Amino acid sequence: MSDYFPCHEDKIEEDEVKLNGSTSMVKAIKRDQCADLIDIRVKKIEGKSFEYIIVDIYNDEIPSRNKTGIKYCERISYVFTEGEVTPLTLAMRKDFPVTMHQDAIAPEQPKSLCLYVDPKDVVDAYWTAERHIKRTRWWLKKAAMGELHPDDQALEQLFYNSSSTIVLPHDYDSNSKHGRTLIAVAHTNEEKKTNDIFIVTKWKGQGFKNGGVEINIVDVLTEPVTHGVINQTPRKVAELASLLEPLAVDLVTLIRQRLLSLLRANDFQLDIAATVFVVKFPLRRSDNKQAESYQTIAFYCNKSLVELMRLFEVVLEGSLEERTDFDHKLFPMSTNEVDLNIEFIECLRESSSKERRIQSGVQKPFGKGVIVGAGALGGALVDLWVKAGWGAWTVVDNDIFRPHNFTRHVIPTWATGLNKAQVVAGHYSSQFKGSNVKWIDADATNFTHPQLKQCLSEAEIVVDASASLSYPRAVSGVRNAPRHASVFFSPSGNGAVLLVEDRRRNVRLSSLEAQYYRALIHEAIGATHLTSVTDQFRSGASCRDNSFVMAHSRVMACSSLLSEQVIQACEQGSAKIMIWQDNEETGDRISFQPIVRRVKTSNNHSLNQFKVYWDEGIEDRVKKYRKESLPNETGGILIGYHDMIQRCVFIVDALPAPSDSEGTATTFQRGTNGVVESLNRIVKRTANNVGYIGEWHSHPKGASVKMSSLDKIQLRELAESLSRDGLPAYQMIVGEREIKVYEKVFGDE
Repeated sequence: MSDYFPCHEDKIEEDEVKLNGSTSMVKAIKRDQCADLIDIRVKKIEGKSFEYIIVDIYNDEIPSRNKTGIKYCERISYVFTEGEVTPLTLAMRKDFPVTMHQDAIAPEQPKSLCLYVDPKDVVDAYWTAERHIKRTRWWLKKAAMGELHPDDQALEQLFYNSSSTIVLPHDYDSNSKHGRTLIAVAHTNEEKKTNDIFIVTKWKGQGFKNGGVEINIVDVLTEPVTHGVINQTPRKVAELASLLEPLAVDLVTLIRQRLLSLLRANDFQLDIAATVFVVKFPLRRSDNKQAESYQTIAFYCNKSLVELMRLFEVVLEGSLEERTDFDHKLFPMSTNEVDLNIEFIECLRESSSKERRIQSGVQKPFGKGVIVGAGALGGALVDLWVKAGWGAWTVVDNDIFRPHNFTRHVIPTWATGLNKAQVVAGHYSSQFKGSNVKWIDADATNFTHPQLKQCLSEAEIVVDASASLSYPRAVSGVRNAPRHASVFFSPSGNGAVLLVEDRRRNVRLSSLEAQYYRALIHEAIGATHLTSVTDQFRSGASCRDNSFVMAHSRVMACSSLLSEQVIQACEQGSAKIMIWQDNEETGDRISFQPIVRRVKTSNNHSLNQFKVYWDEGIEDRVKKYRKESLPNETGGILIGYHDMIQRCVFIVDALPAPSDSEGTATTFQRGTNGVVESLNRIVKRTANNVGYIGEWHSHPKGASVKMSSLDKIQLRELAESLSRDGLPAYQMIVGEREIKVYEKVFGDE
């Protein structure tokens, strides 16, 4: 006959039950043919009611002679608490076996069965008394058959977590940190009026501005142990050692050996009066399997290392001389137990870059990178990538923080007047150990700057977030620069753009910019991409100190998108253009990815003023127009832009012949119908960046691409016209097998 724990609470009848859960449970038991209601009890603690529904649960599916020791009939007490939904489920048999999935209960008390894996609020939402009884039977059957913990479920920890917590630096167990002292600051929750303590630690010298307590950390690594029962947290080392003995872990010996190694290292402050032991257990699913996870526990004692060395008989009494034999091995202890009070602490560790990457779902690590510009976008990218553990970054910016910057920046307002790159790098290096963000206070276009030159030579990717045309155009002319990407917002903040060079830099940012403009001209996404300009506000005294109105939420929305896309692009080797446009009212987002075309440049030595760039996309268009017009000639206008600093010209597109044009087998006269309207549309879609730069026309079959006398006259007239703006003129001639671009500066013969 089974022996059950007694019920000392007051007995009540069914009609005296008051809690909703208890009432439902009594009804469910009476309807259940395999359950017998045994007793109902009640008690009050500090005005709160607790009702106990005691029932015998029968289960024919439980094997009669199971190894676990679960019986066909088990007495269960469902404890309902006033204000709670799901009851506590207690096994009332005194010799009920210790199994997995039992909650912490004081010794000599009924064992508490952990029936659910879902969070409490989720269980409360779907809980019914009938389901709870079924779940109890399921738990008993699975426990009896040894199937309570499925193979796809995470391993059970060895100990319940304490209410107190210590947070260690991510590299606390690194050999390079051996012997260094930690500074600890404890936080308590005064509003909850509990004894819970949250202890945050940092390395001495990198610690807290307002003091802190010095502590020593003693880390201990055990042999692999098989998971199973979750144990109560003991109060003495002797109790902990006894719990670990069945797991073949000799804790006292491990501690003694670790203390001996610390003594021999001679680089610890042995007299610091607080010590935290950090014990790391490799956990395996069964004795014949490899460890697949770890549980790290910590316990605190108010003893110095010297006191501990004497208590564990590592040194001779009254000295620091080792208590070892001729082989330098420790003598056995004179006692079987160590009388040392300990306080269990949940042990956490700052996330390393690798751990943050895993937590963020970033599949591959990344090496060194440079971010040009530490403004709203650049700062957000650093924030997102450091937190994701992706890359080791150097931030380049020679600007300072002004008051208006903090409306949409990740850095707090205390940084006003300080260099942006320095503040961003310092903030994330201190807050996320191991990130080691560096900074350079320099103009990024100064490629002779020693620090900038060095970091560019080591970088795998440079991300331009400067929101300026100068850097991407300038670096495109640098032969040995690393792969580059350019990221920026549309003026409204509702659009974002990513330009990425291929790994060999065959297509560089300046040419990607030109192809991006062509996409805006021809594709639907370009209708409002650069034209939906919001209001501006004055951010300083200068007439140039104007900033676009843009909320921080918009900055982070677009920055988050760009951060993910840059990560993806870096895993690929090809060049890429991506354009996104958001609908702020509906939250919809559209995107467009034009095909990146190979770049062409003129080899005509007569072009000594500017270097001309175009791409195969333009060539395909003019070849198509030529083919459609044969045997007659055709032509149209060239659109593009000049970079007077880099002395480059980029042909963005070639428009088809206007409807009033006249072409013969040997001549072409371009018309004017719709030209002004087309140019106005292009200027609007490209935010005034692209305009008229010259003309193109085709030559018939068999003709070369050399300029005829009429072509020379036309180019001279174009040059005279464009000279009013100080610009050269360009003429593209399209032949059967060749395309050539000519330049003319007015006055040069």
